[in-house]
Amino acid sequence: MKSFSMVFCFCLALIAMSASAQVDPGPNGLGLYADMDGMVNRLDTEPGMVELYLLATNVTEPNVSGWEFALNYSPSSLYFAGYTIPYSNVNVGTFPSFTVGLAEPIPQAPVMHLMTLNVGVSNMEPAAIYLMAPALPVGGSLGNDLPAFITAPDFYITAFQPSSGSVNAPVFRINGDAPVATEPATWGGVRALYR
Repeated sequence: MKSFSMVFCFCLALIAMSASAQVDPGPNGLGLYADMDGMVNRLDTEPGMVELYLLATNVTEPNVSGWEFALNYSPSSLYFAGYTIPYSNVNVGTFPSFTVGLAEPIPQAPVMHLMTLNVGVSNMEPAAIYLMAPALPVGGSLGNDLPAFITAPDFYITAFQPSSGSVNAPVFRINGDAPVATEPATWGGVRALYR
């Protein structure tokens, strides 16, 4: 009976851990979420306004003092009505690109709230939102299509990884299926899972 109790408790612990897991468990993640815990990356909603949270997850460098990214979305049933950044900041980007510098760095945490976006939904059509590096003429600091963050006082620039696994895959969906992260795999790697 004692072993059954231990197995039962172990199973409950596994269920509790999986229920509280973030959508993006990898390092230096960046995603849009409908909650502040980084667990809800899709939303079914009627036309109207919704708040989405730009969250950095599992950041590997301390003292984030700025970030850059651009939004892309389809179809045009979405519109962005504004944003708030909960820190003293300057944004030199022009919508849909953001290049944000902070007066004081953000302390490192598993989930870091970078900004809140107010998104309007004009109809029930499925829509997707993507994150990538800022658009030209400035472009991304890393010279690729990945969003990035900078740390203080060393001004070290690190790439964010979109929570979907790619800048070509949506990080958030409205009135559609949840985005699924993509991970490269080989046939041999998949086959090894079943040995």
